Amino acid sequence: MHIQRLIFIWFLCNIGFAVQSRGTQQPSFDALRKEIEKMESNRDSALSLSRIYIQKSKKENNIYEMLYGWKMAAYFTENAKMKIKYTDSCIATALESKDDHMIASAYITKGTVCYFSLRDYKDALDQFEIAQKYAEHSKDEYQIYKIHYCTSSN
Repeated sequence: MHIQRLIFIWFLCNIGFAVQSRGTQQPSFDALRKEIEKMESNRDSALSLSRIYIQKSKKENNIYEMLYGWKMAAYFTENAKMKIKYTDSCIATALESKDDHMIASAYITKGTVCYFSLRDYKDALDQFEIAQKYAEHSKDEYQIYKIHYCTSSN
């Protein structure tokens, strides 16, 4: 655990030095995503990086990347209330996009959080049903089957 924190601090310092040496340029989404994946065993560090990811996506008004950031934050936080807050932000961001695929994905995320983290099976089913409606509009067969899988395990 101590080594992971040192690695996280080292990463943040490198980001700071890179930003200083390049002016105002920030790390790319790919670089942040790779670091988040590396930190998966250290949830606190990964959550901190997810927040940086969200801030960057907000600054750049990149809805797709913001959606990914909210999903990662919901995944890495241990706090149940924060999981709901992050998934609600994920849904709000997806609705703003007006993209049926993204909206369905956001509702799948919330349904998964309700089912596995909160053990609120009724709310999970409600979220999956909403996701189903959007997935059918997007005609994404993989997403539709994913929802069928989630609801058939209930």
